[in-house]
Amino acid sequence: MTLSLSASRALILFGALFCVDRFSKIVALFLFSEHPTMVIPGVLQFSLYLHTKFFSVDPTLLALIGFVLVGLFFIAALTLLPDRKSRAVFWIALIAAGAVSNFLDVLRYGSIIDWIEIPRLTFFNGSDTFIIGGCIGLFFSLFRKKI
Repeated sequence: MTLSLSASRALILFGALFCVDRFSKIVALFLFSEHPTMVIPGVLQFSLYLHTKFFSVDPTLLALIGFVLVGLFFIAALTLLPDRKSRAVFWIALIAAGAVSNFLDVLRYGSIIDWIEIPRLTFFNGSDTFIIGGCIGLFFSLFRKKI
């Protein structure tokens, strides 16, 4: 199997984003576990939150299912997408980096490490932003019209 230039770049992007996310989670474990840091009062703070339950489903099973599905999707995209859809490979790399990083959280810690908090609304991490951003970008790149 020979990878196209866009697929090779997607793998490099995947590796870089994965490393950045893993590093950010390690920093969060050490810096925010006892002392949250307010960035914008009432709007944004950095604090540690470990997700251990997901809709009453074992997080390891849920993460494994997600990891397998994303892995299959990533492999299919790298091998089946024509070059005109090379932007789609970029977005898939974002999704895969986020999914794999969250999967490793569950395997290593039994939970997903979230460290960005919007008070009274939600907790999330870099992986979550990769997944959401990748899904939005993939949607638009696959369904946009050529001019």
